[in-house]
Amino acid sequence: VAQQAFYSFDFEKDDIPMQIARRYCHGCTFLDPIAVPIIIHRNDIEKIAPLWLTKTVEIRADMDNWLNGWWNTSVSGVQLGWTAEMFGYVFAASELGIRH
Repeated sequence: VAQQAFYSFDFEKDDIPMQIARRYCHGCTFLDPIAVPIIIHRNDIEKIAPLWLTKTVEIRADMDNWLNGWWNTSVSGVQLGWTAEMFGYVFAASELGIRH
């Protein structure tokens, strides 16, 4: 069970969430638009946590390559600077095939 995110993912679009996903979610065939996991099985979080950290670090370390809309609040509400861990979680779960 997870809190619904304020963004969504549509593989047919080139909006900001999908631009971010295409850059950092490798081989993803689905993306669940979640913000915060509320209830998660221990086995799932044990699998997700290491990759979640890796993804979050990867996203933040790549800040110099972010497009303007990824962090500029006047362009988008995504504000990747403070949502990197939410995207990192979604991408980690997707790469591992874990649905929410």
